[in-house]
Amino acid sequence: MSVALVEAVASALKRAPASHRLEDFDISAKRSEQARKTTLSVIYRFAEGCWFRAVVPEERVQPKEPPLGKAVLVIECTMSPGELTQTEHRTVRDSDGLVDALRDWLVFLRDYLNAVPVHRELDEQRRLLEQLLAEIGSAPDTYFSREEASQVSDRLSELEGRFRDHLKQASATEAEATDRINKLERDFVELRQQTAYLTKKGWSSSLATRLARWLRDPLNQQLLKSGADIARKLLLPPGPGS
Repeated sequence: MSVALVEAVASALKRAPASHRLEDFDISAKRSEQARKTTLSVIYRFAEGCWFRAVVPEERVQPKEPPLGKAVLVIECTMSPGELTQTEHRTVRDSDGLVDALRDWLVFLRDYLNAVPVHRELDEQRRLLEQLLAEIGSAPDTYFSREEASQVSDRLSELEGRFRDHLKQASATEAEATDRINKLERDFVELRQQTAYLTKKGWSSSLATRLARWLRDPLNQQLLKSGADIARKLLLPPGPGS
């Protein structure tokens, strides 16, 4: 049975999506004589935590749930990643059910690997934000001059306009876009007002708090992919003549 299982899995992997090849996986099957079961293991070589495992019994049993009829092999599968969670379990019947489960796992694996760059980019955004927050410590604890406040206001207006245009295009509905824009407008109004009574260091902290909240919105993440420079210009406002 072990050899047949490995051959069946290898055949399924050869017909896998173009993003995977048979040589990307380590395939093994280990039989337990005492339990009269074979454990099939498929491990993706190039990323940790990506595997498929199936426990295949040697004896067929009468199904307890529909469809009823002839005896079947009840196979317990475990896969990582799963469709909704990192690790998922699935009970299937016979070799056809096993191959279907394996094919589903290959789709989950492809989607998971495609998402890795997105998660890496978000991690990089968080790292840049933490670095920017550390730079606030170098902001002078003095108040804005009128010229400085005007320069900051102009840059806020530019960023607000970009947000507004982006959200109008990216939001699912006009009502959703309006709600998001209204919330952002309140932030920008407060930031302009705060240049009159907060020190540069205090104002920078206020902006950083809002920036962190903006980045939690997936739509804003798209806009702020290159937001490090924008944030730095605002977090560390220019001096006269800049």
